[in-house]
Amino acid sequence: MLNHPRGFNDFKPKINGQTIPWSPNAKYLGIIIDSKLNFNTSIKNIVKHATAIRGSLYSNYQPS
Repeated sequence: MLNHPRGFNDFKPKINGQTIPWSPNAKYLGIIIDSKLNFNTSIKNIVKHATAIRGSLYSNYQPS
C-alpha cells in the first residue's frame, strides 16, 4: 500500500488478523509507483538494471 493519506492516521488495514504495513511505494504490473503517483523509482530501477546489463555485455565484448 502507499503512504498514509490525509485523515487516515488511525486506519490500519488487516488481512486474517494481521496488520498490513504502509509502504512509500507499490509495484503494480512491473511498474513501481510512489505515494505521489510518480514513476521516478521505477525509472531509477530500470536505469540501474540496464546499466548492469551494459556493464556485463561490455566486459564480455572482445573486438576482433
